[in-house]
Amino acid sequence: MPTSLADADVLQALLNVSLTALALLRPLYGPGPDELTDFAFDYLNPAGQRMLGLPERPDTSFLASFPAAHDPEVLAFCRRVYATGEAGTFEGNYPPDGLHTGFRVAARRQGPQLAVSFTGPTGPAGGSPALARRATQAAEATTRAEEDAPRQYPDEVLLLVPAQVATYQGPDHVCAFANPRYQRYFSGPDLLGRPLREAPPETGKPDLLARLDRVYKTGEPYHAEAVAVKLDFTRTGQLQLVYLDLFYYPLRDAQGRICGVLDFSYDVTEQVEVRQQARQQVQVQAAQLRLLIREMEERIEGRTLALRVHARDARRARAAAEQQHASLTRFLNKTHAAICVLRDAAQVLDYCNPAFERLFSGQPLPPGRPLAEVFAGAIAPELVAALGEVYRTGVSFMGVEQELALAPSAERPAHPRYFTFSFDAYQEQGRIVGVSFFAYDVTDAVLARRQNDTLQAEALAAAQRQAQERATFHQVFEQTPAAICLLREPNHRIEYVNPAYQRLFPGRELRGRSLVDAVPEAAAQGYVALLDQVYRTGETYFGVEMPLVLAPSGGGPPTTTYLTFTYQAFQENGQTAGLSILAYDVTEQVLARGQMQALRLEGDRTSQQLLRTSTDLDTFIYVASHDLRTPIGNIEGLLAALREELPAEALHAGVVEPLLDRMQRSVERFQLTIAQLTDVALLQRVHTQPAENVDLAALVEDLRLDLAPDLAATGAELTVTVAACPHVSFAPQNLRSIVYNLLSNALKYRHPARPPIVELRCRSTSGTVVLEVQDNGLGLTEGQQGQLFGLFQRLHDHVAGTGIGLYMVKRLVENAGGTIAVQSQIGEGTTFTVSLPSHETRSKAKE
Repeated sequence: MPTSLADADVLQALLNVSLTALALLRPLYGPGPDELTDFAFDYLNPAGQRMLGLPERPDTSFLASFPAAHDPEVLAFCRRVYATGEAGTFEGNYPPDGLHTGFRVAARRQGPQLAVSFTGPTGPAGGSPALARRATQAAEATTRAEEDAPRQYPDEVLLLVPAQVATYQGPDHVCAFANPRYQRYFSGPDLLGRPLREAPPETGKPDLLARLDRVYKTGEPYHAEAVAVKLDFTRTGQLQLVYLDLFYYPLRDAQGRICGVLDFSYDVTEQVEVRQQARQQVQVQAAQLRLLIREMEERIEGRTLALRVHARDARRARAAAEQQHASLTRFLNKTHAAICVLRDAAQVLDYCNPAFERLFSGQPLPPGRPLAEVFAGAIAPELVAALGEVYRTGVSFMGVEQELALAPSAERPAHPRYFTFSFDAYQEQGRIVGVSFFAYDVTDAVLARRQNDTLQAEALAAAQRQAQERATFHQVFEQTPAAICLLREPNHRIEYVNPAYQRLFPGRELRGRSLVDAVPEAAAQGYVALLDQVYRTGETYFGVEMPLVLAPSGGGPPTTTYLTFTYQAFQENGQTAGLSILAYDVTEQVLARGQMQALRLEGDRTSQQLLRTSTDLDTFIYVASHDLRTPIGNIEGLLAALREELPAEALHAGVVEPLLDRMQRSVERFQLTIAQLTDVALLQRVHTQPAENVDLAALVEDLRLDLAPDLAATGAELTVTVAACPHVSFAPQNLRSIVYNLLSNALKYRHPARPPIVELRCRSTSGTVVLEVQDNGLGLTEGQQGQLFGLFQRLHDHVAGTGIGLYMVKRLVENAGGTIAVQSQIGEGTTFTVSLPSHETRSKAKE
């Protein structure tokens, strides 16, 4: 220690104000003269006294004060530094399993003594939870007056929060607290006790500093979702991209001044990556669709060129076309698929087969009538609009297993019907002249599948195609995306296939060959046996999403195609002459459903994780708002007792009284923080209450009793005019909170020069209930009105409050579908207008 009195005074003042715990230790020896077994305390500065719970010159040794299991490690460290004379540091955890709170000790030999400094996770001023726990245990052992109940400390609570939490003090953002999740985001030395600008240069730190500066200067909370940040988690210089939901809130002292910022954030990387993967899958599917369209266009161009080259065979082709037309006509009359042709932009019915008539009207439909007149609401307006869009653009429209509204008939009772259908434009002389409507009733298949699988069928992307030049029924079949094939005789000779069917078997010659020869895989996989059955019995067979494995004609691994199809027999002269095949390639639908099932499973896991996070946060709020009140109250009581016990000369000597005042303000700030956390927690739950018919007059009278002391103390005059709307449909507790906050604010922010006059009015308009609270108080500027409803916003400091009342009112009103507005003038008063939806409006919205 210095010998000069002036130097000694300066050094003592520095030791007293130091936020770092400091101690001078003297070695104690055992039976042998050189066996150092323990240390005695020669001196503890005030920070060390507060952290260890010991006086300035304790009459106890190190081991006697700290008999815990890990303390011999600290003792061994101190003995090594004293014996070798080499300064060093020691880091440990409490408890020693390393799962909770860390602390740090630095030591250096100074002559016959050992100089020691020690810090905890909250920085030099905070002290480690391990030392704080020991100080508490020592105080309990001394006073024997505290109850033997478990204590909860803020650091321990915040360390368990499943989120990133940190607090920064002052304009330089000195880190006062950071839980392990938060510290994991910064590489290099410990962040605690250091300005954020001195932290390692992680990607995104400039933006973080800018946000903290803005919150600290303006007092406005900041919230951002899915912010991309690159961080060095492995401490190797390799940056990892993560996405965070950020919440920055201003921290205020007892006088309402901003003293720091709370950084509260969640890691939402997994949710963002799931959404990105879904978008990538959609982009891949879109690219595949564009490739398919280009391939179809190239094939159409090739077919057009082939028709020109083979013009000399037109007569034979015409005869074949007539034969195919006759076969197709028979097929149209016998098939269960509903087919119609519409002409012109007015969607005039040009042709429909019997299946279409049975399905949509139950009676013959004469041609020449507009679609809207024929069906009169049987088809949904959006599908009628889709028909018009196909006619206008030439882009096909497909629906897969969609529900269509059909008028009930004697043969068809009213119940949901599901169809796979397509709208395709057809052309004459290069221009669109009509639209073909091709529908297949898959209700039985959908209902059967839904009995075993609750997943809804996903709509498939529409396949586009260029319309053909001629509008015959043959052209309609050539242009439809449905795969159509006509088979003759028992050996299933292929008489006709449209391009869609040919695409199912690329590189194979189909026409004129038997199905067994053209597609031997069909026989091996049981499809030919099904055709034999239909030909023999005449009973139609429906197949839903059945796989067909084909060997590519050019070699390579086999491919699997999923088909939804129907096998139907057709007759000539009263006898079965052949079979028709109508099929849809649903491979993309099946594969997409599998992918979506995987995504849903992933989404379920994410939802469960979010639920657990929400539960953990509720637990944290409960602990912070409930269990912390008792120890903070005890500390406040001990401070009051200390003021009473200290002699007047000791109380007013030196820095004793200022230190006690600072401790009291710290307790008050902590209590204010607990109150704010409680209010925020309540705000997350209040909007879940059901609406009821509330007697507004009775509710206001009940509030008048609660406000009676304030009304009497201020000499206020409260006028209530609510006869125009005696009942309001709202959650009772929420409506009470809204009215109470507005009335209490009118009294709280009254003008000092006159008694308050407050008027509560209510009126009903079309579908809305309007509440107005008008006062003659202080009034607000335009700038204050813009900040009025912000979280933790307080515009006047002469009255107590948390700055959350009007924020909660706005949330309650908007959660119910209403609005709140304010009109004010400085010195004259303020009017709040709350507009709430009426009971009838709520009912219509639910319908």
